Amino acid sequence: MNMTPQNCRSLLESLAAPAPRYLMRIALLDQMIDMIPGTPESFLEIGPGMGDVSLYLTNRYTDIQATITDISETSIETLRSRFGDNPRATLAVSDFNNITGSARFDLIIACEVFEHLDDDNAAFQSVFRLLKPGGHFIFSVPAFMKKWGPADKYAGHVRRYEQQELRQQFQDNGFDIREFWSYGFPVTNFLSPVSKLYYYVQQRRTPLAGKDATQRSGTERSAAKKVRKLPYVLLMKPFFLVQDLTRKFNIGDGYIVLARKSS
Repeated sequence: MNMTPQNCRSLLESLAAPAPRYLMRIALLDQMIDMIPGTPESFLEIGPGMGDVSLYLTNRYTDIQATITDISETSIETLRSRFGDNPRATLAVSDFNNITGSARFDLIIACEVFEHLDDDNAAFQSVFRLLKPGGHFIFSVPAFMKKWGPADKYAGHVRRYEQQELRQQFQDNGFDIREFWSYGFPVTNFLSPVSKLYYYVQQRRTPLAGKDATQRSGTERSAAKKVRKLPYVLLMKPFFLVQDLTRKFNIGDGYIVLARKSS
């Protein structure tokens, strides 16, 4: 396990907007980061949202070089204010598929991104190209097309994913899967009716589609920000425990994957 600087808290303890589904995913992401061998020198985060993961990594690894891209100007402007003038962070409003040159990364993170893309297979190929040999890829997406609903429309999703098809996609694009977990159970299962109603109302109020909905989904956290002062890590610990016990069962709301670029 990598050593964490004493002044660097758990990823769970420094979130901008701790929504329940997001917390369940971050709890597993926290564990996956610990599984990355050695000390990565560079990472690329695609679609960082509020920037919690990138901020954590730049604090945890004091020499790491960060490249952060998003198609949303709002997201990148939010991150510029959070990162300040950190010289180790390069932020850009751009499509990661268009990154050229010789830059290669030890780690790439794409959480809740590929479900927005028309051509996700091309995106897998771009990630493979941009990783160093033996580099790691942390990835998450929503699961089960049967769960398609108002939240997907509100966020501008193109698809949800099925386990076997997703495993095959990693394999076909040159990745070895180290961990493949299901996240969200039991919280997202219990909250599903409330979530459907909430996003149905929100979509009726502010109907957006496609790219516009995608850009909104990364930074619109008004409801979650209201609970920032609650002891959310303590309150969620029983649910994190259940999730840990069931993460290898296909019963959650999404998938989180740690993969390695094949040699």
